[in-house]
Amino acid sequence: PSAAPIVAPTAGPSSKPSGAPSNGPTIAPVPAPSAAPTVPCNIDPITRRQMIYDILTPEVTSEAEINDVGSSANLAFEWLVGVDEYYICPDDIKLIQRYVVGKIYFQMGGDMWNQCSRPSTSADPNPVCDPPLQNG
Repeated sequence: PSAAPIVAPTAGPSSKPSGAPSNGPTIAPVPAPSAAPTVPCNIDPITRRQMIYDILTPEVTSEAEINDVGSSANLAFEWLVGVDEYYICPDDIKLIQRYVVGKIYFQMGGDMWNQCSRPSTSADPNPVCDPPLQNG
C-alpha cells in the first residue's frame, strides 16, 4: 500500500450533479390490480378434494377402501380428483356415477386393456375385446 492517498478528499460536497437528471419513470403504473385468478368449481383444489371425499364416504365407498393405496376405490378417487380432465365439481349430479365407472375400470384392470368396444352388430351379444396377452 502507498503511504499517502493519491487524490486528496474534498472539504465539502461538489457544487453540481455529475450528469443530467432522468425524465422520470419509464413504465407507467397499472391503474388497477388485475382480477383474482379463477378456479374451477369456484373452490380451491384441496377443498374440492375433501368435498368429493365426503360425498363418496361412507355411502358409496368405505373410508378404509378409499384410503387403501392401490385399491380400485383409491385409484378411482385419485383419478377423479387429480387426473380426470372433466374436472368434476362436488355438486355435479354425475359425480357418483363417474366415480363408480372409474372404480369398475380399475377393478377390471382397465390399464391393461388393449381395446374394448360395442358389438359390431345388434345381433351379436358379445363386445369386441382384445384382452392383454398373458405371459406363460
